This record gives sequence, structure tokens and C-alpha cells, in this order.
Amino acid sequence: QRFINDPSINLNACLNDDLKAKLLNFDIHEEDGRTLAELKALAMQTRSETEVSKQKVKELKKMSDWYDGVRAAMEELGGMKILTIEHSSGGGKKPIDSKRNETNIAPSIIVKVEMLKEYTLQIVLDSIASPLDRNSTISEGVLNQKEKLRVASAIFLGDSMIRAETENEINSAHAGLEGKMPQLDDLVELSHMLHYEGEGLRFVLREALARIRGAQLRIEELAILRKRYLAKIMKGGEEVVCSLNEGVTVMLRLTVDSPMLPGSAYIEQMVGVGGWDKDTLENMRVRINSSRRRGPIEIVEAVVNELNDITQEHPRTPSLPSRADAA
Repeated sequence: QRFINDPSINLNACLNDDLKAKLLNFDIHEEDGRTLAELKALAMQTRSETEVSKQKVKELKKMSDWYDGVRAAMEELGGMKILTIEHSSGGGKKPIDSKRNETNIAPSIIVKVEMLKEYTLQIVLDSIASPLDRNSTISEGVLNQKEKLRVASAIFLGDSMIRAETENEINSAHAGLEGKMPQLDDLVELSHMLHYEGEGLRFVLREALARIRGAQLRIEELAILRKRYLAKIMKGGEEVVCSLNEGVTVMLRLTVDSPMLPGSAYIEQMVGVGGWDKDTLENMRVRINSSRRRGPIEIVEAVVNELNDITQEHPRTPSLPSRADAA
């Protein structure tokens, strides 16, 4: 441009009209040597790309909100919500399982999960090296070791008892009724037998949630049982002694899976007074246990029905204990 505008140079004498027009339109940028036309085109392209990026950000935000809503709905339906995930302060290598040749190679991860909006489960995950491949040498195995997470412990935080909550607890069958929080040590041990990545953690979470629900259902069922029959609940709901009007006392055992799984509740002992034969009661106990009942109400009602059938067919005659029985 300076060359064209220099008055000392006669362009008309040196250049024709076409060449002069081309020189006037050929502006050179002083910094990077690009023409103004190229810079204008680059600016327009940048604006266009910026608008496209803004539109994509809006779409991704909508998609993120949708996924967050779906995740919240799944947590609500599943009964589990992750509260925190953090590393423990400890670290360094330490043996985890000498039999399996597993070693802790990083600090533990602590996961806290809220279950049923009421209970908090804490799971500790250890990062370990996978066992050596049988088909590889020791040097090859060390190089090919993979890092994986394994459940080291799982406990419920807070109160160790599950208590019934009603609007009027004093006048209800739930008054003073409580059960033990389920222990999860056996689930942790079983999870070590699962080799696929993350399968052990999923197993512990699923079974822990099932045990919490089972404990709540067990409390409700025991409350109904105590309302219908004269029942004494012991050991946090693991033992139940029920005295029936027919003159028979039944001792029940409830496992941690009652009343969720068949066979999780069974009769441990039956004692009768006033003419009941021991063999008859023992056969009844074996027969009812073989039917694999789920909960105490189901068992006691089955006992009452059988006792009523026997009474109608063979009316009992009260008898006094003999010396042989006393001996």
C-alpha cells in the first residue's frame, strides 16, 4: 500500500490498469503475512464454529440433565444412593491373601452408600494385583499383573438395631420391638470367589439391600405374630418362643434371610402339655420344616391348623405326669 501511494513513483507509467487494481486489493498483514481477506474469512469461520460449539454445549447440557434425572429415578427405585467415594489415609503394599498371591498395591477406597433413605453402608475396597497366570513364568506374570478392586469389608454405620417406627408406638404391637442389623462378613467372603471386575461389589450391594429389607419385613411380621399369639422374641428376633392355646409351646429360629427365602424360618423344638404325645409333635415338627416355610406367622399357623385337625379327630384326654416322666 505504501508502494502504491508513494508520490515519487508513477504507477501509470509502470503498470497497466488490471495490475494496479490487483495491487490495491492485495493488503498484506504485517504480523503473519496473511491477507486481510484471509483473516476475515478465518474470523467468519471462527464465529461459525463458536456458534456450533454453543449449540452442542446446550444439547449436552440437556442430555446431562436427562441422564441425571434417570440416575436419580433409578436410585429411588433401586433404594441405593452413593454418598461419598474417597481414598483412605493408609497406603503401601501389604499382603491381602497369601494363598492367592494377592497384594495390596494402592490405598483403599471407601464407598458410603445410602440404602432405603435410612441406613448407611460403608464398603472398603482394596486395590490388589491379580494372581499370576499358571501358563506364564514369574517374570512374565509380574509384568502382566492387573490391578483390580476387591471388597475388603462392609458394615452398616450408626445404630446396631433396627426398630419399628409407628405413629403410636406405645399402643401398637411394635412397641419395644427391635431386631439386629444384619452382619455382612459372610457376603464379603463370598464376594472373593467372584472373579469378574466389579462383580463382588455388585453382589455385596445387592445382598446387603435384600438383608435390610428382610430385617424390616421380619420386624413387621414379628409384631403381627405377637399381636395374634403369646410370643416372646429374643436375641434381636433370631429366636421366638410362642405359646399356643392348644397347650403346645413352639420354639422358632429365624435366619437373616427370613421372611425372604424359603426355609429361612424353622421349628427348633415343640413341647406339649395336657396329653400331647412327643412322637406326634416331633413328626409334626419334621413335616412342617420339610415344607420350607419363610416366616414365623406361616409356621405357627401351620402348627395351629395341624393341632386343630388332630384334636377334632382324636380328642385329647388330660393326663398327669408319671414317675417315669419325672425321672
